[in-house]
Amino acid sequence: MKRSFRVLGILALASGLAFSSCKKDIETSDLTLDLTKKATVTAYFYAETDNQTQGLEFAKEGTKVIVSIDNSEFNSSASGEWTDTATIAAGKITVEIPATSTGVTVNFYPAEFTAEQTQPYGSNVAKINKIFKLAGGTSLGGVKAGEVRTHQATYDAGVTFDNYAETVKISFIAKAIIDENTATQFITTGTIITISNSNWTTTATVSAGGRFDVNFPKGMPSKATFIIKKTLIAPDQPKDYKYEHSFVAYNATTPVNENIDFGGGVLWQ
Repeated sequence: MKRSFRVLGILALASGLAFSSCKKDIETSDLTLDLTKKATVTAYFYAETDNQTQGLEFAKEGTKVIVSIDNSEFNSSASGEWTDTATIAAGKITVEIPATSTGVTVNFYPAEFTAEQTQPYGSNVAKINKIFKLAGGTSLGGVKAGEVRTHQATYDAGVTFDNYAETVKISFIAKAIIDENTATQFITTGTIITISNSNWTTTATVSAGGRFDVNFPKGMPSKATFIIKKTLIAPDQPKDYKYEHSFVAYNATTPVNENIDFGGGVLWQ
């Protein structure tokens, strides 16, 4: 019986030591963060979405913004962060944040957005859809409890989508020697012309007066090709001839018709 009491006494001592150890761990790991003091911050967000008006435009309505403050601002031993989320309305957000008497740094991470950016007057296209980002976010330092502060930030320049290709519209009046019995003449109405380079191909149909239009990739040289039966001097029968013309790299749309001559072509049969 005495042996049993002794064993129980040892177990009780061990339990007491274990509890004491756990309590000590809890006390040493407990971090107090005083988030009761407040400040108010209004942040405005801008982006260059219209190149035909002065100044910047507001960021897209409804864009989300993550607001954060490092917990170490409230206790140097703390890790992690305090966070909140706000939505841009009329170009701004207004948030109430925890602060201290010495001041905290508030970080803003606005989401990216897409928008059609109005191009400068005279551009080949009126608008281009672009991605707007504020890489790395933006921050406002020294915000103290009780203050009302204002912050401003501007998105980076818009980035075009990788699959976007700007085009340049050019109109042509085309002639060629398609009859050896006559001089150079307009290319026959209805002729299909193929325009191409190493990265792109399209076709155009010749209308009355040898006219056809092409939307070229901006800044890329190309060539035009068509095959037609050429009338030869009697008694030869008409034969297929191939005609080619090389184009320079066009950089701007123009309303002026460009006259081109495909020459006499080469036998293609």
